[in-house]
Amino acid sequence: MVSVGILTYNSAKYIVEALESVKNQTYENIELIVSDDCSKDDTVEICRKWIEENKSRFVNATLLTVEKNTGTSANCNRRLAACKGEWLKACAGDDALFPDCIENFVNYICINPEAKFVVGKAREYQYTFEDKNETNFHVKKYNNNPLLYQSVDIQFKKMLYGDSWIFTPAVFYNTSMLRRVGGWDEKYGIHEDFPMFYKLLKAGFKCYELDSYVVKYRVSNSNVWGNASQLFNYKHMKAEFQIKKDLCFLYYSNRDKIRCYTEFFTVWIMNKLGLRKHTPFNKRVKALLFLIFSVLTLDYKRLCNFFKGKRSF
Repeated sequence: MVSVGILTYNSAKYIVEALESVKNQTYENIELIVSDDCSKDDTVEICRKWIEENKSRFVNATLLTVEKNTGTSANCNRRLAACKGEWLKACAGDDALFPDCIENFVNYICINPEAKFVVGKAREYQYTFEDKNETNFHVKKYNNNPLLYQSVDIQFKKMLYGDSWIFTPAVFYNTSMLRRVGGWDEKYGIHEDFPMFYKLLKAGFKCYELDSYVVKYRVSNSNVWGNASQLFNYKHMKAEFQIKKDLCFLYYSNRDKIRCYTEFFTVWIMNKLGLRKHTPFNKRVKALLFLIFSVLTLDYKRLCNFFKGKRSF
């Protein structure tokens, strides 16, 4: 059995599309878990009604609610605690699964029994899942990533020095593996993916690739990470910086640590100036601050990358 766990928070506008995508899976043996993090809109009422009307499709259908918002990591752990399936396919309340998503993952792990941590491919859309709105701007760096064919040690080192090159919405987890590493780290409430991937890779669970499109990822102004109008999300950048200090600085050289500080100070300054919108002017300011910090810290490598157009953020 596979548990499909949908996390929701103010997802009323899109949640039915996510639920219908689970209902329409070609794979039959599915448990549905919807875990809501104290939505302020009609998400819970919509989910409760939909589940009541469609629960016969699933082995089990559960709606989890809480009385106050706890953050994404805690919501992930509530979902995991409710899972009865051997595998978990996570899904956001504003995304959707391709119809053969679960079937393709199950076929893959049957052929590759050593795989406990598998990532598929994603297609990205702006606002609606129409062909004309497909962008793939954010996901192109995740699809066909050569790191997925490297050893777990190399994957772990890249996780330390890169961003989350594993695309969270496209991941398929073995639930025993998740429980073995202690689930999601609730210290980082809104930033659940990097600490989890860090723990899995450090524990020796290599990330494998399924060469199939499994999820439709939506970019919209209601999407926390993919807000189409924002140049960056300061709240998330601040959490990511703290995670790197806690988990990665142990492995970093002094130069690596300085780079992390200058990246964070760049977005801190822009946030103080109110330059968060995704505009050409703000992008130029960001690039200029990046250049200034590279000069001040004598970061020759970053300066070279800057003038080659390879900005890291």
